[in-house]
Amino acid sequence: MDRIRELLAVVVICAGFSAGGGTAAVAVDESPVAGAGRDTEQAAAAESAGTLILLVNGPLSISEAQLRQVGGKLWPAADIQVHRGRVSAAAGLTAPGAAGEVFLVQAGGLSLSLALERTPLASAEEIPVAEDATVRRVLEQHRGWLSVAVSTAAESNRATMADCGRLLAALLEQRVIPEGVTCGLLVPAEEVLLPWGQIEGEALSLLRSEDPAAALRQRMNAPVLSAARHAVAVRQAAERARAGWADFRAAFAGRAATGSTGHSVLAEFTEGTEKELMWLEVRELRGGRVYGRLANQPQALRVLREGAAVDVSETAVLDWVFVNSAGDGLQGAFLSRLLKPDRTAFDEDRGVSSGQRR
Repeated sequence: MDRIRELLAVVVICAGFSAGGGTAAVAVDESPVAGAGRDTEQAAAAESAGTLILLVNGPLSISEAQLRQVGGKLWPAADIQVHRGRVSAAAGLTAPGAAGEVFLVQAGGLSLSLALERTPLASAEEIPVAEDATVRRVLEQHRGWLSVAVSTAAESNRATMADCGRLLAALLEQRVIPEGVTCGLLVPAEEVLLPWGQIEGEALSLLRSEDPAAALRQRMNAPVLSAARHAVAVRQAAERARAGWADFRAAFAGRAATGSTGHSVLAEFTEGTEKELMWLEVRELRGGRVYGRLANQPQALRVLREGAAVDVSETAVLDWVFVNSAGDGLQGAFLSRLLKPDRTAFDEDRGVSSGQRR
């Protein structure tokens, strides 16, 4: 994924700044990311093994005091030091003239860096051409990002990806990262981008695992939900979705004025004896039908492919989702919400962006 490699070139720069005397001297690459040399690319590839990136769709600010407080709770026996600097935006990655912030958090022999950028990592022109529909939806929603990485500033750094996951989990749990602003989690080492609605109910436990990168990769590849096994939940979700269909229609019709995004519906697709429940990215509502692109890669069906143009009757809609502009998070997603209390079912469901096979 070229965009991930470009992003990591900047993350490496942020992670490698040195700190002394209570101030941070930030290394800034003045050349465009696209022109970075092989050394930078190799450094980026190495850094990806210890990097997690949270995508956000709302305002996010972090202070040195907050990081010291969070670090003190995570590593109570260590002397917590936090250094802060700035890094200029790289051409082709963020808006011209934008500038991000970078923090170095040191706890004993551990050294982690955080880079906070308040502009998207992909431009409006780049998002529509993304091949993966799930990636496309998250990129449409996000307005900035926060990376947590194993810092290269300390030669004898003992930090690992597990420490990155623990720090990010603590920032979320202690509301340093407010509820409702997170829309995706990027794991560069695995080239995985997970929608937040897919993992929200278990994000903290995944991030606190011994190997969060592997845990998140497995979460993406979790088994799909059996509609036959969870027929009651599917029926209840469909009833709620149809009862609120007018809300979805209004949100879609007014999306240009309100800024709502990610309008998608769940429906059943059939091929011979095979039936799968899959998500459709809505492009048009007309004549009682929903037109758009298939947002899942079918598992059993052979004719359809992710991204294919499809349409279904409005009466066939089993669930719907969208993200409003007020920062209230995902709207709809009735099936996922019904299954969240059942950990086994939630693991199999893969949240709101999965196909579900009978």
